[in-house]
Amino acid sequence: NRQGTVVLLGNMDTGTVSVSGTLDVSGGANQTGGRVVATAHHVGLFNAHINASGDAGGGRVLKNNWPVTGMPVAYM
Repeated sequence: NRQGTVVLLGNMDTGTVSVSGTLDVSGGANQTGGRVVATAHHVGLFNAHINASGDAGGGRVLKNNWPVTGMPVAYM
């Protein structure tokens, strides 16, 4: 969206969100990066490339409201 946020929501009791491919919420010149949130009972990151970088600072990537840092593959 225009505000640089991608939200992927699944049912917190039984749902699964699978993320793969590229999600780009990066900011341009003098902008901060956006935000990616993936929330469900199970969240899987499968060869996902998530870019939340920005010229004026990085954005946030959250899995069930926990920051994701350098995690190539996760399934919880």
